[in-house]
Amino acid sequence: MTLKNIKQTGERSKIPFKPVEQSVSGDKLRNNEFLSEIPFLIEKKECKSSNVVAIKVVITFLLLSMGLGLLFSEAVGLKLILSSPFYPFKYWIIILFIALCLFWQIKIVTNSLHHRYELLEKNESRLARLNRGYVILRHIDQILLQKQDPEQLLLEVCNIIYKFGDYAFVWAGLCEPNENLPSILASQGSAKKYLQDLFNSYASPSLKERQEPSLSALRNKQTVIINDVSTFSKKQLNWQKRMLENGFLSIAAFVLSTNKGRDGVLVLYSKQVNAFAQEEVKLFSAMVQDINIGLSAVEQKDQRYYLASYDVDVDLPNLALFKDRLSQAIARAQKENEYLCVAVVKITNLSGIVEQFGQEAGSNVVRETGSHLMRLISSSDTVASIGKNNIALMLTDITSKNDLPFMLNRLLNSFIFHNEKNEVEISMHAGISVYPDDAQDALLLIEYANKALESSTFLGELNCNFYSKKRTLEIRNRERIRSELPKAVEKGEFVLYYQPIHELVSKEVVGIEVLTRWPHQKLGEVSPIQFFPIARELGLSSFLENWIVKTACLQMMQWHQMGVKLFLSINISIYQLEDPQFAEKLTKLLNEIHFSLKEMQLCLEVSERVLVKEHEHVRANFIKLRKMGIKISIDDYGAQSSSISDLLKLPFDTIKIDTMLIRAIGKNENSDLIIKGMIALLKGLNVQLIAEGVETEDQQELLKQYGCTLAQGYLFSSPQIAKNVVTLFNNPTESSG
Repeated sequence: MTLKNIKQTGERSKIPFKPVEQSVSGDKLRNNEFLSEIPFLIEKKECKSSNVVAIKVVITFLLLSMGLGLLFSEAVGLKLILSSPFYPFKYWIIILFIALCLFWQIKIVTNSLHHRYELLEKNESRLARLNRGYVILRHIDQILLQKQDPEQLLLEVCNIIYKFGDYAFVWAGLCEPNENLPSILASQGSAKKYLQDLFNSYASPSLKERQEPSLSALRNKQTVIINDVSTFSKKQLNWQKRMLENGFLSIAAFVLSTNKGRDGVLVLYSKQVNAFAQEEVKLFSAMVQDINIGLSAVEQKDQRYYLASYDVDVDLPNLALFKDRLSQAIARAQKENEYLCVAVVKITNLSGIVEQFGQEAGSNVVRETGSHLMRLISSSDTVASIGKNNIALMLTDITSKNDLPFMLNRLLNSFIFHNEKNEVEISMHAGISVYPDDAQDALLLIEYANKALESSTFLGELNCNFYSKKRTLEIRNRERIRSELPKAVEKGEFVLYYQPIHELVSKEVVGIEVLTRWPHQKLGEVSPIQFFPIARELGLSSFLENWIVKTACLQMMQWHQMGVKLFLSINISIYQLEDPQFAEKLTKLLNEIHFSLKEMQLCLEVSERVLVKEHEHVRANFIKLRKMGIKISIDDYGAQSSSISDLLKLPFDTIKIDTMLIRAIGKNENSDLIIKGMIALLKGLNVQLIAEGVETEDQQELLKQYGCTLAQGYLFSSPQIAKNVVTLFNNPTESSG
């Protein structure tokens, strides 16, 4: 369907407009009929007809001829004139009269010609304006049915008006039905800061902002023309100040509308006073009617495009459209030498919302989150739904990467979602990739942002996580561990290492800590920090935990038969302690292998996190285990955020000072004071302290001075397999490096 067909079948939008009494159609303008109706506006007394002027000139010359005839036709008269001492008075009167007539006629003709010249200049300027408007109208008509969506159409309209209209700034916005804030926005010109300030005033218009021309046009559905901004109000309003600061002296705001009930505004700014004459306004009014027809046509054929390019469930652009826009943005960023950011956003508590309120509520949350993010970003940025309930953000016009953390923190702040009668707080976290540092391709940027998001989830970070090759390697290794761990458990590929605990004065081995390793052919030795969380996800952690306790206790029994007297320390997780039956299960396991708690001393180590996280089952298990004769040790104390008062929450026997504090001893006065105070406090609580990670003689000597009695670390021995530990029992000062 052509634009001509549309005009024949559909009516133009009726736009009320005060300054113009009647509209002029675009067809009339294009046929140049309108130009013939332009009045010259010359006053009657200054616009005498050419015939009257000609008659005056003829009469003047007749009078001149008659006068000359009277003077020179007769010889007698000539003699009298020449011989007379005085020139006859009547001849002076005739000559003076003729001179005055000539002067008067010349003056009239000259004034008329000068005035006509001025009018011609003015009309040339007006014709140039109208011709410029005609060019704009012709170009806009050519693109009305070529664009796929309203945003592209408005952007092209702004480009054409800015290019051919000699205006300082042009923007257009389109609102959703029943809204007054444009959601689709296009602009052209170097006044983006002005536009941003303008939309801030849209969000909460004060009395000083309500008369702002574009806002007034949009609210009243009526064209607004101001040809001299400086004289609009003697006491300058906020919007006047903003316009004058940007050099805008004239403004025209035209109302847009579509068949689907969406209203909008097209706003033109000029740096000249009286930039919008009545004829030009009529021309633009006709142009706006054509744009309205084009917008309605785009909406009609937009349905098929919408289904192909949007996620219908959440009313957001889909992955295909996001890739296309991202590719275009990359091309622009390359020309402008700017950064570009891709963020894949995940709604942290979405699964809980779906479980509580249903799948429809989940879709509403994703839709509302997308709308929330769109309100925070600029018109050149994009929000899209890319599957798995993830939302993608494209952020452009980034001149410095240092701006990104601030921008992202503002975007990812939690907000309140109203679900019927309930209020739900929506929290988000995101993975980030940056052009050109991470990739120069749209697909790779999206892939890397997804990987950063997965890494963020894995590392427990809640806000945003930037892509890095190191973390990508961690994710790849994690996936390999996940896929190969079940077979490793089945084949028994895990090995126990033992690290002695020494008495600092005598240097004798008094205890031994059990450490688990998985020797992997390609990844090397994999630590429990890497594989235990995955084992817990796969349901394999209980098997591994039982295997560690059983194997370590059997080894302890073997050493006990050799006459070795020491305590065995085994690491357990807080998840085990949260099991109300943990103490009973441990007792059953020890009975199965005939491990005697009376003959051998067993110590269970648990992370400092147990002090911060209060749980009734943890406390109950602590009490049961100590009644059984098992000692409890708090590991890595000082690494978490527990306070001294937390030490009184649970009963325990030993504390291990975190390695970071030990490394700072002798180098940091505060660390020394903390360790001294801790040793004194624990002695008062009848709790033993073990320093782990001791690596130098200086550390050992200072610890002895401060009153610490037990330590472990590479100064004494690295973790060893069972058969190598026996030599340390015989020679406690030997170090195996």
